Amino acid sequence: MEIITIKFPLCFVMTPFGKKAFTGGARIDFGEIYRKFITPAISRARIEPLRTDE
Repeated sequence: MEIITIKFPLCFVMTPFGKKAFTGGARIDFGEIYRKFITPAISRARIEPLRTDE
C-alpha cells in the first residue's frame, strides 16, 4: 500500500487523455493542456491538482 502525502487541498481533475482528433481535422493534446494551463492555474491557487490517471 502506497502512502500519499498531501500538502494542500486537492483539486480532482477529470479530462480526456492524450491526443484526440475532432471533426474538421483539429487535433487536441489534452496532456499538454493539463500540464501547461490547468496544473499551473490550480497550483497558483495553492491547491494540489490530481488527475484521474495520476
